[in-house]
Amino acid sequence: MIKVVTDGGTAPWWQWPAVDLAAAYRSGRTTPVEVLDSCLERIEVVNPQLNAFVALRRDAARADAATSAARFAAGAPLSMLDGLPLAIKDNIASADMPTVWGSPAGLHIQPVRDELVLARARALGALVVGKTNVPEFTLEGTTGNPVFGITRNPWNPALTPGGSSGGSVAAVASGMVPLALVDAMSVSIEVVDSRWAEGLQAPAWCKLADLQSHGALVLGAWKPYQAPDWAAQRCTVRIGERAVQAFRGTHALGDPAAVLLPWLRHATRNGLGLAAGSVVTTGTWCGLLMAAAGDEVQVDFDGIGSASCRF
Repeated sequence: MIKVVTDGGTAPWWQWPAVDLAAAYRSGRTTPVEVLDSCLERIEVVNPQLNAFVALRRDAARADAATSAARFAAGAPLSMLDGLPLAIKDNIASADMPTVWGSPAGLHIQPVRDELVLARARALGALVVGKTNVPEFTLEGTTGNPVFGITRNPWNPALTPGGSSGGSVAAVASGMVPLALVDAMSVSIEVVDSRWAEGLQAPAWCKLADLQSHGALVLGAWKPYQAPDWAAQRCTVRIGERAVQAFRGTHALGDPAAVLLPWLRHATRNGLGLAAGSVVTTGTWCGLLMAAAGDEVQVDFDGIGSASCRF
C-alpha cells in the first residue's frame, strides 16, 4: 500500500489538500514553486509503482510555478486554482504534450491547441504537471492499455483504480498531485416519490416539494464527455408495457453542461472542496413521468448510453 496522509499541519506539501494549499499561498506560508517541487519528488517515488502519469512537463511546470509565485508576491493571483498542481487525462488535447488515448493509433497525434477545458484551467493559473493513464480510447472500467501498461491502485497495487480516469484517481489518491481534471458523463434516472394523492396532477408547489427529496439516482455506464448537438439529441423512454416516448432537444437549459460552472462556483465557495467521484445532475430531459411498482424503466440516449431500473 502507498501511504497517504491527508491532513495539513507539518506534513509535506504533497499531502496537503488543494483548499489548504490555496490558503497557504495567500497567507505566504508556502509558494507554488515549493508545492510543485514536493509533488514532483512524490511522483519520482511512487509513479514507478503505480504508473499513473504517462507524460510529465517538469521544466515547463516549474516555469509556470515561478510565474504563479510572482503573481502571489504581487498580490494578484488569477483564481483559487492559481498555483495548484493539476493532472489531466491522456484523452484531453494539449498543445504541449501528445494525446495518445492509450492506443498505438494515437502515438503520433500532437494537437495544435489545448482542449477548451484545459485552456480554461491554464488561464486560471493551474499548474499542468502532466498526463495520466487511461484505458485504450477510455472505453473500459479499468485502466491499462497496450502503450503505457496497467495503472495500479494506491491502496492495493494488486487492484485497479477503476477507469476511465484511473490514472488521475491514482495520482490524486497517492499524493502526486492535489487535483486532476477528469471528464465523464452518463445517462441517469432520478426517482422521485410523490407524497400527494393526486400524483402528477398535484399543484405545482406540491410537485416542487417532491423534487427536493429524491428517492434514488440510477446511473448508466460512464463515457468520456463529448458534447453532441444537444438541440438534435434524441432520448427515448419506455415505462412498463406502455408505448415508447421520444424526446429531442428537450433539456430545460438547452445544454446540460451549462449548469456545471455555476454549480462548481457555488459548491466551492468560501474555500470548500469537492470529494473525488462527485456526481452532478444537470437538469431534466423528460420531466416527471409516472411509474408504478413493478414497472421497468428504460432510458436510451442516442450516441451517449442508457440506464434502466425496476420499481
